Amino acid sequence: MFSAFHDFEFRPGSLQRWIQAAGAPDLRLPDVTRKVLPFMLACTVLEFFVAALLHKKVYYRRQTWSNVAGGAIGFVLSGLFLRGLNVFPYLAVYHFIGLKLIGPATSNNIWVNIFAFLGFDFTHYWAHRAGHVTNIGWAGHSVHHNSPDMNFTTAFRQGITEPFIACWFYLPVALVSPPDVFFWHRSINLVYQFFLHTQVIPKLGPLEWVLNTPSHHRVHHARNYGRVNYAGVLIIWDRMFGTFEEERDDKPCLYGLDERQVPLDTHNPMWQQLFHWVPTIKMFFKTRNPMVLFTRATGEGMLQPHVVDALTSRDGKEYPKVNTTHFKLPKDGIPCDSRPLSLLDVYVAIQSLALAGPATLAIMRMCGGWTPVDTVVAVLHTGGAFTTCGMFLDGTKIGRNYEIARLLLLAATAWYYLAAPYVYWVQIYGAISIAVCCFVHSTSGLHATKAKKA
Repeated sequence: MFSAFHDFEFRPGSLQRWIQAAGAPDLRLPDVTRKVLPFMLACTVLEFFVAALLHKKVYYRRQTWSNVAGGAIGFVLSGLFLRGLNVFPYLAVYHFIGLKLIGPATSNNIWVNIFAFLGFDFTHYWAHRAGHVTNIGWAGHSVHHNSPDMNFTTAFRQGITEPFIACWFYLPVALVSPPDVFFWHRSINLVYQFFLHTQVIPKLGPLEWVLNTPSHHRVHHARNYGRVNYAGVLIIWDRMFGTFEEERDDKPCLYGLDERQVPLDTHNPMWQQLFHWVPTIKMFFKTRNPMVLFTRATGEGMLQPHVVDALTSRDGKEYPKVNTTHFKLPKDGIPCDSRPLSLLDVYVAIQSLALAGPATLAIMRMCGGWTPVDTVVAVLHTGGAFTTCGMFLDGTKIGRNYEIARLLLLAATAWYYLAAPYVYWVQIYGAISIAVCCFVHSTSGLHATKAKKA
């Protein structure tokens, strides 16, 4: 697989190297996830057609956009500014302890790979579980669960603050696994988990006993089941630690945090990322009790099913508070916003997916050679595009105003970064976009439109 990994610098050294993280020239740690991203997108298209053949409605236009936007925000913000958390603490532990325990082990050693595979999968179970049973963990992870649909695009919704919590759980593996082996198994594990987010794959027979499957993961995402099935690849951890629950034919899975067709009543991906942090921080300063961060204690402003999901003590044990009134679909029986296609959808798709989407991929590919200031400017523009487009998709006046402000800022920064004639094309693009934005907002009639089945 790889050569022995022992000659490396474990300290970040600079912001640029922190951003490069696993891709730093002296590291070049494996990242299978990025290499298979086109394959994931192709499988997403395939899932859409397979679902249609099976007469299953699993894709809804606006929610799919929201999933992709949430993934892009997480990809560019967490992927850049917090990538170092996933790499350098691990390198430090391996440098100071792991090398002394196991020496510069070769990466094709079968036992090293077995320890890396089991080590990551086991620690991922506990990191994932912490993301559900603590407020600071749930603040980072909840964005992955607040979507009322379940398909491959749901897997793209990743929390930008998750590395703050998760990265520390993996450090014990550094005692027995070189970084190149660990990160190879880590990326393979995460790719495997992508394919768990689907409703078109049924139960898989005997494999259900050992592997985490789409059926098990549907239960994990369902708000009408328990707080269960945290596994990555092997479901044996849930069976061992009492957190396993099987999908039942008589109990269809209901997804999202509650019955709202638009999560949190907004398509703003940044608010969906940060909404649980706000009441968590308020509760901490109000109570002055750090334990509210490391439990799922509930506070003012925390939305269902957080209260439903909270634990209550009885007979010296903890039990989930079950409130079945929150386990229902909207009145029209459709889980997601399913309005007919409008100019608003077309505008948002062009501005975010057709323009900001490729820009996001370009940033992730080239930012390692940029200055920190240039990287921040590029990230703010692409992240801002998804954020303001989400607000604009809500049909609010403030969403329109923020979108216009973004376009004006884009035109202004173009004068600094671009030479003629490209800067002039950006000015023309900005002026046309602002005019179209105002026209779309005035004619969308979004507030008066009732959700109908697409």
